[in-house]
Amino acid sequence: MNATPSPTATTTTPCFQWDRLPATVPAAVVRTIALRFPDCTEIMLGGSHAKGSANAASDIDLLVFVPRVDAVWRELVELPEGLVDLAVHDFASVRTVLRREQALSMCSLADDIAHGIFLGEDSSEGKALLEFSRQLIAAGPAPFDFDSLRAHLLGQRADLERAALHEQSAIALGIAFKLMVFVVRMKGGWIGNGRYLAADLERLAPGFLGDLTRAMATLHAGGSSGALAGLVDAAILEQSGHLRRAWRKRVPL
Repeated sequence: MNATPSPTATTTTPCFQWDRLPATVPAAVVRTIALRFPDCTEIMLGGSHAKGSANAASDIDLLVFVPRVDAVWRELVELPEGLVDLAVHDFASVRTVLRREQALSMCSLADDIAHGIFLGEDSSEGKALLEFSRQLIAAGPAPFDFDSLRAHLLGQRADLERAALHEQSAIALGIAFKLMVFVVRMKGGWIGNGRYLAADLERLAPGFLGDLTRAMATLHAGGSSGALAGLVDAAILEQSGHLRRAWRKRVPL
């Protein structure tokens, strides 16, 4: 099948282990989603609810497995019980996405699966996927192209020094995100999203995020860009040992 939701609901759902659901997730949510995909073979709960760190604002991350998809289905589903972040895969497509994320130094899906709660009957495919995700995380991110990102940071740093006041905020925002990615990868971490990126920065580079926040606040208030430029210089010096702006890379044709 393709991953488009079935237009009609059925009256039965696959055999799920409802006692595996944490108290923060109503079983009605899973039943509602399962009824949209009558051929689903497995449903996995991921995210903060699976990790035990959910709060009142947390959405419910569900990964639905069907025998075959032509394209991965992603959807935000609003239910009376809460917001569901839904993804639909087969066991081959999810591995493809896992490999792509690793190549981009990201492991959000692998982390979800490694800490996820499989609600169906234990299957060899589910166990194999769990082990694959854990091995991928243990192997670490793919090699990272520091040269290109370093050149972008130095270029934008120079632009910041020459920019008019009304241009500085946009340039600074670009620098801030690239700099966070640069520091996380320099410290050997994965590139996370949202609060996970912030948590990784605090773990890998204590104090950096506070320094960056203060530098951005100073600039947005009309102050000097020197603190932000200093953070760029410090990160590049730590990673490469120099601030050389020239770089060269062979690009295959």
